[in-house]
Amino acid sequence: MRLRWTLSAFLLTAALGAAQDPKPQDVTLTCKPSPPKEKQPHLSLSGTANFPDGIVLKMGLLLEFESCAGSRLVPVMQDAGRSLVEVKGKKIQHIATVSSLGSYSIAITFPDEFQKPSIMESLKGKITTRTWQFNFLAWGDDLIGRLGPKLAELDVIARECVDMATRIEKLAGSEGSWIKDRKNVDARGADLVLTKEAEEVLKETAKLVTRLDRSDLRMYFPAAYNEIYYTIRTTSGNAQHFTYEKGQFAGAKNYHSGVDKMKTHRGDDFSFENVKKYLEEASPIAGRELALWIVKDLKRTEGQMRGDLQDALKTYGPHPGLSPFADRLMTATVADLKALEEDIRTAHNDTAKEKDKDKPAAGDWECPVCKKKNRAADAACKATADCKGKKP
Repeated sequence: MRLRWTLSAFLLTAALGAAQDPKPQDVTLTCKPSPPKEKQPHLSLSGTANFPDGIVLKMGLLLEFESCAGSRLVPVMQDAGRSLVEVKGKKIQHIATVSSLGSYSIAITFPDEFQKPSIMESLKGKITTRTWQFNFLAWGDDLIGRLGPKLAELDVIARECVDMATRIEKLAGSEGSWIKDRKNVDARGADLVLTKEAEEVLKETAKLVTRLDRSDLRMYFPAAYNEIYYTIRTTSGNAQHFTYEKGQFAGAKNYHSGVDKMKTHRGDDFSFENVKKYLEEASPIAGRELALWIVKDLKRTEGQMRGDLQDALKTYGPHPGLSPFADRLMTATVADLKALEEDIRTAHNDTAKEKDKDKPAAGDWECPVCKKKNRAADAACKATADCKGKKP
């Protein structure tokens, strides 16, 4: 009886083992992201490939990043690099240098053109699958702790850009304070010789653009970063195309046509009202991006509300853009995440209230308990013994 049971167990084990064997041409892949403190991010990719040694596979990476489409935040896929990997001992390995950590889609394909003829001959008629798709939330637990300070850093440079736009607007408001002379005048317009004051403010604006070029903020808050970067760069680029009517600023016109109005990166007519509006919206957009990071991190960990997530929500919860969702995020379960993400993406950046004198300016927040205004970088309400927007 025992012998019969042992034989049956052996046959069952063998059957299970056969069922678990990898299918022909199966490809697997794992991803290990570098720590966020490393200046140059990379992904360590390794896996198995049920092919003979010498087979070459093509690996293509797409990075998902947030972008603004009107008031909605939408995920956009961006090419993040391509490479060839060779199968050795049924394994593949590759270290991909990337621009940032985030959500990656990786496609592995079988390209005929890179194979050795002898190997291809042995596989003739046997290749049934040519593409394998993998998705990774490529960051670790240590990323969340960096987002808060980066949010405060973005607030600072957003405020500097608002101040710079205000200075340019004031100086450019009068033709005499912006334009010193005109040269090469024709039907389309003229080459402007700017005043000393105008040249100085544009040099300072160029320094801001350079700082943004070198900043890593685009890694963490790409939608907000792009709003700041393209707005201030467009403002600087349009400086030679400002037009005037009766000595007063009248927008910017295309030099080639002399008629068409210059546009912003959103497609609106260039005006300082639009410039300041875009810049003031950057801070709440970044707050919403932080909320999305937390949603994605909860997906990554299957709903684990870690201490660092709680700390981030307690400290930065009152921040514009994040504040409407902080309480929901604190208690969110996996089942809540889909609806919560959609609400974050569709929220509006209402800056009309921010322009009111009784409301905080862009980059500030208002404590919901004591109603005092605070700098976003302070991350605490100093007027009420660091209440952080919560009742004792």
